[in-house]
This record gives sequence, C-alpha cells and structure tokens, in this order.
Amino acid sequence: MEAINKDIIPLSGKERLSILQTATPIAPDDLVEKIKQDKSWRTTIFPAIIDFPKNLELWNEYFKMWDDENVAETGHSASLSFYKENQERMDEGSKVFNPTRYSEKDGHISAIQKLLELQHTLGDQVFSSEYQMKPVQMQFALPITPKLVASRVSTLKELEVPEEGVQFICASTDLNLSKYMTTVIMVFLRNQTSCVIWHKFRRCHIPANIPEHDYYQRVYNLLGEHGRELKKLADEHHFKIQGWSIDCGGTNWNAVLDFARNSMKVCGLPCCGFAGKASHTYRSFLRSRLKEDVNRTLLCGDEEERKRSGTGRRWMYHDADLFHEQAQKGFLQEVGNIGSISWFNGGNHSEWAV
Repeated sequence: MEAINKDIIPLSGKERLSILQTATPIAPDDLVEKIKQDKSWRTTIFPAIIDFPKNLELWNEYFKMWDDENVAETGHSASLSFYKENQERMDEGSKVFNPTRYSEKDGHISAIQKLLELQHTLGDQVFSSEYQMKPVQMQFALPITPKLVASRVSTLKELEVPEEGVQFICASTDLNLSKYMTTVIMVFLRNQTSCVIWHKFRRCHIPANIPEHDYYQRVYNLLGEHGRELKKLADEHHFKIQGWSIDCGGTNWNAVLDFARNSMKVCGLPCCGFAGKASHTYRSFLRSRLKEDVNRTLLCGDEEERKRSGTGRRWMYHDADLFHEQAQKGFLQEVGNIGSISWFNGGNHSEWAV
C-alpha cells in the first residue's frame, strides 16, 4: 500500500491520474482488502453467486451422491439425473453473476450447479476468496509463548506410559535435513489429553544439492537408523509404537514414501508419510484418496495401492494450519484439561517450545 501511495500515484506529477486495479482478495488483511477500506478508492465487487439457493437439504443429498461417484470413478450420471428431476426446487432463490457460464460437455446444466460443485471441491475458504471476493479467516491467532509451552509439564516421567487409559501411542518426525531432524513420541489418553513422553532434536547435514540418488540413499539410511532407535526405546520400556508419521514434503518425498513402505522390515514400525497443506490449498477431495477425509486429513495412495490394499505407497495430506491451531489450543489448556498437551516431567523443553 505504501509503495502504491508513494511511488505509483505520484507518477502523474501535477496532472490527474486514473488508476484501475483488478484483483482477487486472498486474506482479510491483504493489499486488496486494504485498498477496499481506503475511501479514496471506489471499489466494485462481482461475486460469482449473488444469492445462494434456499433448499440446501436437496443440495446436500446431491453432493452425497456426487462424492460417492467420485470415489467409485463412475462419472456423475446419477447425481445429474437427481438434479434434473429437482432443478426447479434446487435452484429456487439462487442468483448468479453470469448465468451462461457453464458447459453441458462437463456435465453441467446450470451455472449454479457448476459453482456449487466448485465450492464443494475447493472448500469454503478458497471459494469465498476466489469466487465471492470475500476472504475469510479460518484460523485464529492465539496468544501463546515459548515460555508457556515449556511450562506444560505432566506427572509422567520420560518414556513412562500409564498402565491404564492409553488410546494410542505414536511417533512423529519433522525433517529439515540440511539442518536437523526432530522427533516426538506421544501418548494419547482416553480422557482426551495427550503427553509427549520423549523427544529428540538431532542435528544433521544432508545437502539438497548433492546427486539425487545419493540424497535419497542418505535419507533412507538415516530413517532406518532412527527407526531402529525408536523401536529399541519402546522395547526397553515395554510399550508399542503403533504408528510413525514422517514429514515427506519436498525433496524428501520419494525416500520417505519408499522407506514407509518397507519400514516394518527395516525397523519393525508401521510408518506413513505426512504432507501438510495450508488451509487455502487443502482439498477436501482428491482423486487419489483411499477413504473419506477425517478431521481435514486424507489417506492417499498411488495406483498400485488403489488396486491392491497393502501394496504401493501411501501417504497422508492434512490441513497444517488447522493442526497448528489445535496444537496451540492444546498448550493453552491447563495440564489435565480436555484437549491439553503436556511434556514429560524432566529434561529441557525450551528448545522444542521455541
């Protein structure tokens, strides 16, 4: 905004200057929104859907059929037939900016049908920004500090697992292999609390600019070594790690997914690659998903995985912004409260908290 006011508008010198800007707002506090709030600018908004349909129950039924057809990859003939039979009632109350913008070749017989399918596919946040010109804030900025996070200490000792009430025990590893690798072992309890019972901050240096094969092999070997360490810790303290999630984003993708496929043989732990997506890029439907998304998380797989369960490579996509918010909320809770997250008693948690 400062650059526009100081550098662009003065280009007219003493003369009058007319400036036209066409833009799509992405976030509630971005440049487009700031210009809209500036009274010296005249703003006109063109939402794709001016008025939404009244009978949302029929549209919900339509999209249940539509989702089932996507999973089965059978086309959308059944949902289209349903819409044709009920179009008058389903369209009631709706008004769109461009009523002719649809194609029968794509299986659409109205613009509102096409737009609501886009909303269903992209999610409310992306659709509201890209098509309605009304960005919404899906996450909340929470007042949380490293000091507060480090203070959330439970009564459990390092690598101690309660005898009762355990729901699930998992390990999770974040990779930034040019600098470090970080891992936690976490216990989730039936009283809806959770506790990190072990963590490790391991410095390492695998440069991303080495030959691809060398990088792949070093990552694969490092994960195997670390997996055996985790398995040994669990065996010595008489508990079982039921799942190990590993960051598989970027250059680590192939090495992590291939390791996860072979992890039971290499270290005896069931692994899955996890790839975080920002809320505005997370999709509630992917052609490669293996089952319905749960808590903004999708289980995905390649063609071999789709044909035969247990083969091929599988991974998870998740809404990273949502889970970051949930973690913040967890550390804001007092230890022992529903949803709280805590550390084991002992050791230095400050580096992790930062």
